[in-house]
Amino acid sequence: MNSIASKITLFSLPLIGIFPKLSGQIETSPKSDLADFYITISTNGNEFTLACERGCAWEQLTYELEDASRKALITTMGFMPFEELPEGEEFTEDYGFTMSRNGLYIELEALEGTAWKKTSFTLQDGEEQAINQLGMTE
Repeated sequence: MNSIASKITLFSLPLIGIFPKLSGQIETSPKSDLADFYITISTNGNEFTLACERGCAWEQLTYELEDASRKALITTMGFMPFEELPEGEEFTEDYGFTMSRNGLYIELEALEGTAWKKTSFTLQDGEEQAINQLGMTE
């Protein structure tokens, strides 16, 4: 064994005994599982337009979301109406979140690939809100 490597190994062994709680207590950051996307959401009445600048297989989506009883699932590949994932089905996209509305109040709930679990905001006609894997942004 190289003498420098053996000195490092011999030096590190006593440290493990001195600081036993350091071993196994370091958690990997959830940021390593984050997708990289940037989407803007705008509204005109019941019609929503999502424009993707980064991290999507699509550039623009437009759909109607009339009330809080309806949700849309937005993913890397596009969107679809959403109730819930069927039992036992695994989510396989890089990121995904549901979007629902109650009047001007918009709620997003993450399924995968984001640092946030839920985020919400109000959106008036003609306004725009940008989101990414970390939450609301400009």
